[in-house]
Amino acid sequence: MKIFVLSDYPSQEKPTYFSFIKSRVEAIKGICELSVIKVDINEKNRNVHEIIQEDGYRIILLKIKKSNLPRVRLFLYNMLVKKVFQQLIHEEKPDLIHVHFSSYYSWIVADTVRKLTIPFCITEHATFFEHRVKTFYFGKKIRMALQEADRVFAVSRSLRDTMLKYVSRPIDIKHNIVNTAKFGLRDSNHHAAKRPKQALNILTIGSFELNDKKGYEILIKALARLKEKGVSFHCKIIGEGPNKDNLLTMRDAHGITREVDFPGSVANDKLQEFYWEADFFVSSSRVETFGVVLIEAMSCGLPVVATRSGGPEDFVDESVGLLVENESVEALCEGMLLMSESYQHYDSGIIRQTIEKRFSADRYKEQMQGIYASLIDANKKHRDYSLSLKHTYENR
Repeated sequence: MKIFVLSDYPSQEKPTYFSFIKSRVEAIKGICELSVIKVDINEKNRNVHEIIQEDGYRIILLKIKKSNLPRVRLFLYNMLVKKVFQQLIHEEKPDLIHVHFSSYYSWIVADTVRKLTIPFCITEHATFFEHRVKTFYFGKKIRMALQEADRVFAVSRSLRDTMLKYVSRPIDIKHNIVNTAKFGLRDSNHHAAKRPKQALNILTIGSFELNDKKGYEILIKALARLKEKGVSFHCKIIGEGPNKDNLLTMRDAHGITREVDFPGSVANDKLQEFYWEADFFVSSSRVETFGVVLIEAMSCGLPVVATRSGGPEDFVDESVGLLVENESVEALCEGMLLMSESYQHYDSGIIRQTIEKRFSADRYKEQMQGIYASLIDANKKHRDYSLSLKHTYENR
């Protein structure tokens, strides 16, 4: 079967950008003839498509020329993407199209497949879904695409509940996945070997956005309180973003300069070393549709402390860590304090098994192979039935 995945995707310039989509692509590349379609907007482009061969799949770039007309460029891009995309679909004739993020031109897919009777599905990941679906022009198009898709998936129950406020149709849960081969246990005795009075190693990973979606301003205040309570620790906050200078200033103002380090952005294939060095992982997010870094940490056997921010409630329980109240400095501090006293009692093997059973690439591959095959088969039967009716009518 020939599958097209339409999504933003990592590049050489931004290798960590949308790496969770790449994990899904890598998982399914062996079950089909796979192509990833990504829109590339650049001043040098000429509104054509370009094919890049990867290991086991292709990346097809829709090379759209950048516009200098701010008032109309969104509409212009929409028109140009539609033109190049439809030309590509007519040439390639895929059996199915899978869109990641409903705001990523899903309405263009819906318009295209309606005429060609190609099945398509949508997986929603975005914390900004509710904002986009409320916009006047594109919000209507997003809702239309979600209603017309053959299957729709959300990466968590919380996100599904949000989506159901805007569309009336079944939405299935399809969690994100982790490459368990890339994120493995260091050794079975690693955490048990830690000395109780040794300084704790705490880890968190995310982007430093101006709206502090990841809650790092809350985390810094909670870490300062943790120090006041006499806990010796070292915390690494991995990531980059426009709010970094503010976070550095906050760290220094709260007197935890020595305790909190900002190593910068780290490539996905280098993260395992940081997980291995940590005693536990913390997610302080204000809102989180899933939390891929949490399952990466758990795949390495780490217990976690996570806020009740949406996604983590689907998989964080007492066997793998702690859930704490969202947007609360005191609750986050108390959660980390409790974890500092109990992290050695968590079984890294059990934490790892939880991930292997629920979020492994092999499990996702098996599930998607069945879903794709059933959608393609149902579409073929529908086409055959329609042709049969047409022939019957013409022969009367």
